[in-house]
Amino acid sequence: MALKLYSIGASPPARAVIITAAAVGVELDVITVERDYLYTDEFLKLNPQHTVPVLIDEDKIICDSHVIVTYLIQKYAKDDLLYPSSLSKRIVVDQRLYYDASIMFPIVKKAYSGFRSKEFKEIPNELKIAAVEVYDIFEKYLTKTEWLAGDHITVADISSMVPKLYIIKESPPSRAVIITAAAIELQLDIVVVDGNYLRTDEFLKLNPQHTVPVLVDDDNIICDSHVIATYLIRKYAKNDLLYSSNLTKRSLVDQRLYYDASVMFPTTIRIGRGFHLKQFKKVPSELADNAIEIYGILETYLGKTEWLAGDHLTVADIFCYVTVKSLNVAVPYDLNKFVKLASWMDKLHQVSYVSVDEPYFKAFVDVFEAVLKS
Repeated sequence: MALKLYSIGASPPARAVIITAAAVGVELDVITVERDYLYTDEFLKLNPQHTVPVLIDEDKIICDSHVIVTYLIQKYAKDDLLYPSSLSKRIVVDQRLYYDASIMFPIVKKAYSGFRSKEFKEIPNELKIAAVEVYDIFEKYLTKTEWLAGDHITVADISSMVPKLYIIKESPPSRAVIITAAAIELQLDIVVVDGNYLRTDEFLKLNPQHTVPVLVDDDNIICDSHVIATYLIRKYAKNDLLYSSNLTKRSLVDQRLYYDASVMFPTTIRIGRGFHLKQFKKVPSELADNAIEIYGILETYLGKTEWLAGDHLTVADIFCYVTVKSLNVAVPYDLNKFVKLASWMDKLHQVSYVSVDEPYFKAFVDVFEAVLKS
C-alpha cells in the first residue's frame, strides 16, 4: 500500500519529499490540495500548523518535510547513505537540513508570498542580498566537499534541489517560462547568462542549438520554452487548466503555441535582430504588416472565445501575451482597431502571477531602447 502524502502543487518541501521517496523506492499516493483546505477541521486534525507536506504511514502522521524525509530513509532505505547512522556524519547532514529550514526556505517563501499578495512586483534588495548570501555559503561548503555534507549525495542535497533555468533576462521565451512557473507556484533557480555564454563548451553540452531558455530538472535537460512550460505544468501543476489533458482541448492550446513559435516570435526576433545589426533604423513595412496581421489573427481568435484557446486562461495565453507585449514595443497595436486584443492584454496584466514579468520586461525595453540609440 502506498504511503499518503498531502501536498500543494509545486511546494518545494513536498517536492523534496517526493524526490527522497523515489530515491529509497517508496511509492507515494500524492494528494494535491488547495491552500484553503489546510484550514479545514479535517486537515487541522492531521496538522494543527496547517502546512504541507504531511505524511500518513499506517497509523503515523508525520509533519515537516525534513522530518518526513529522514523518517522515510531510516524506515525504508536499503542503506544509510542518504542519512548516515554515524553520529559525526549525520550532524553535518542535520546542520544543512536546519539551514534549509531556518534560512533558505523562508527566503523563498517570503519572496513568493510577496508576489502572491502583490506586496511587491520585483524581488526587494533585502531578499536578493539574502539569496546571494545563501549561494555564497553553498559555494564555501562545496569547496570543501563534493556534496553539501560529504563525499556522496545525502538528503541535505535533495532538500536544496530546485529546477535550474538558464535565461537571458530580456528574452521573451525565457519570460514566458518564468510566468508559467509562477502560475503553478514552482520555484526555479534562475541562472542569468549573456549571449557569449551560449557559445561556450559548457552551455553547448546542455543545448547544441545555443539558445535559451534551458531547464535542468534532476537529470533532465529540456530546451525550447514551449516544451519547458508544458513539461513543468504536466509535472508540477496541481491541475490541467493551463495545459489540458483532454486531447481536443490540448490540440487547440498546441495550435496557439505553435503559432507563437513559428510566426509570432520569429517576427519579433527579426525586428530585434534587424535593429541590433543596424540593417534598418525603423521597422520595414513588410515586418510591420506581419505584426499587424498577427494582431488581427489574435483578434479573430478572441472574437470566438474569451481566451485564446477556450473559456479559461491557458499556457497559450501566457506565451502569446509575452510575445505581443514585446512586439508592441516596436509595432504598437491600434487600441481602437484591436479592441478584443487590448482587452485580453489588460486582463492578463491584472493576473497576479503575471507581475513576475515586470523586471524582465523592463530589461527587454531597456535593451531595445539602447539598441535604437546606438
